[in-house]
Amino acid sequence: MVGHSVREDLARVCRVLAHHEMIDLWGHLSLRIPRSELVLVTPRFSRRVLPRGIAAADLLVCDSSGAVVEGKGELPGQFQVDLAVYRENAKRQACAFAAPRFAMAAAIAGYPLKALTHMESATGYDLESLPGEALADSERSGSRLAEAVARATAVHQPGIGAWAAGSDIFDCLATLYHLEYLAQANAVAAGEAEMRTIAREDSEKLWRQFAGHHHYHEFFASLDPGPLPHPYERFRAGRARSG
Repeated sequence: MVGHSVREDLARVCRVLAHHEMIDLWGHLSLRIPRSELVLVTPRFSRRVLPRGIAAADLLVCDSSGAVVEGKGELPGQFQVDLAVYRENAKRQACAFAAPRFAMAAAIAGYPLKALTHMESATGYDLESLPGEALADSERSGSRLAEAVARATAVHQPGIGAWAAGSDIFDCLATLYHLEYLAQANAVAAGEAEMRTIAREDSEKLWRQFAGHHHYHEFFASLDPGPLPHPYERFRAGRARSG
């Protein structure tokens, strides 16, 4: 049985993304299970399991080939990319594929995000975009995308979603969180002739001051609403009371 904490961490990050409307039914998250060759991943979302209501018990455990060894449900559509990322870069311990709205709009429009803040800009410096018309749902089609996800801070699939890979699942969440805020800031300032930007070295200096701190874990934990009930259950309960 997989340890309790990594299950709870993965489910919590998914609920936080859902709470901020940054993940849809195409999205998924995964992480390498410490001290093993196994990978923990969210199932393909459906009416049975929604991002907003996912719990630790809903997660799947896979081997390095992508075969499910624990749990019930289908694997997400682009999970082969995660497996390829883990093979490509040993420092990438978690992956997240989500749909932050402003960041997706910028990618669709081909708008290059500009460094406007110390905190969020670290995500934007090595941001990449890989246009394509189809999901990377096989080992072959996902190889080019996986190479980008393994090296970049974040990767856009314009019109499909955004990828982040990091040292743990909270690192992925912070990347997507910052990417969306950076895109929002760019939307506010777009078109201004004298947009004030932040030098990369200044942003990196600030982030070095946070090295070793886990304040983001506590911050994101405070944003977790917990597993929310399925909308149909709430509708049915309301109908029962009104009847």
